[in-house]
Amino acid sequence: MSKRYALLVGTVIGALALSGCGHGQGNQGATSTQVANSVTSESVNSVSTSQSSHSQSSSQSASEAKSQGASQASQEPASSQAQPSYFKQMQAAYQKQLDYRDSLSEDARSSVQVPFTAAYQEGERLKGLHPQDSQRIEQESADFQHFLNWDKQAFASFFLKWAQGMKQDYRPLHLEDFVGIGDRDNRLKNATVNGQAVTWNIMGNVKNARYDYLVLDSYETTDSDPSQRHLYLFTLHQGQPQVLYSQAHLADSNQLNFKETENQELSQGFARYLNPDNRDSGQTSDEGTIAGPSDLRKDHIAQVMEAYAKAQGQTYQAATPATALSYYDLAVPDQVLNQAQVDGQAASFQFYGMQLGKSDLSYEVSAIYVRQDGKQVIAFVKRHNHAYILEATAQPDQEGQVSFQTTQNPDLMSAFD
Repeated sequence: MSKRYALLVGTVIGALALSGCGHGQGNQGATSTQVANSVTSESVNSVSTSQSSHSQSSSQSASEAKSQGASQASQEPASSQAQPSYFKQMQAAYQKQLDYRDSLSEDARSSVQVPFTAAYQEGERLKGLHPQDSQRIEQESADFQHFLNWDKQAFASFFLKWAQGMKQDYRPLHLEDFVGIGDRDNRLKNATVNGQAVTWNIMGNVKNARYDYLVLDSYETTDSDPSQRHLYLFTLHQGQPQVLYSQAHLADSNQLNFKETENQELSQGFARYLNPDNRDSGQTSDEGTIAGPSDLRKDHIAQVMEAYAKAQGQTYQAATPATALSYYDLAVPDQVLNQAQVDGQAASFQFYGMQLGKSDLSYEVSAIYVRQDGKQVIAFVKRHNHAYILEATAQPDQEGQVSFQTTQNPDLMSAFD
């Protein structure tokens, strides 16, 4: 009985063990399936999350790139963006000072800066703001000086005499002929030089930030015969005089083509008239647009200064109201001559049509030179038909007054021989 009972218990225990093993394997299988499903789900979720993260990252990168690009664009230097017209800014400075001077009484005008100097100082300011464009600004500053000094009336006497020799009749062209009344048009907008597209500064009217040619003057024939039509532009190109020619009239086409003239007489005559000292006109103005005294040879003074500079081992530059050099930060000639003493006495000066300073001790300035370091000024002057040479080397006083001394340097005095 006990054996049978033991056998029965053993059988039951064995059955229970087998059942437990089967149940354990079943649970393990289910768990593996769940794990597999879990891994698969996680993989999908991981891919989905990765894609979402990548999408967000790409979106963020694009957004950042766009933002960074906008930031970089806003921080780009002026040279990489649309440049202002430096010529036009100097022109505006000149006009502003001219308007201011015109608003003053005649007596008060001599005590304020001349427009030439205002334009020059604007050029210096622009060079400080745009050092990468210094060479361009200097060139446009020189162009502006030529533009201001250009004497259309004086050149007309030369050109019309030349035209008579060619047995041709010409008429002068003015700014309105090129741009129309009210600046509505630009007849040279599509004009080319040797078939190449160029940009223009037409008698001070400049539309582009940069220009290739500054037109100072222009003439065309009056003959209606197409074979007798001639058009000349008297220009500056990269600082050099250049006479452009087209066998047409200005109104013939909006696509004129020019080439440099082969007429040497005309080219050389134009180059000569760019220098105010070579002009025939005796006209002057209080803005100093022509040469100084005609009874002293400036070319001889220049030769004397060249020899003197070589002997001294220095460099000197002639000053005019257009160049406005500096002497201890004072503009030459106007600021230096406006408050000057000669041998301890207050003096006044006449130079390029300007009256500088207030004193009965008055001098007529023939030429004035500034040493390159800006610490010496030499002025060749006349008073009552006697020649003097004035020299200043000392620093101006606190009020900006310059003290000149009369020099008897024989090397310099030879300029008046």
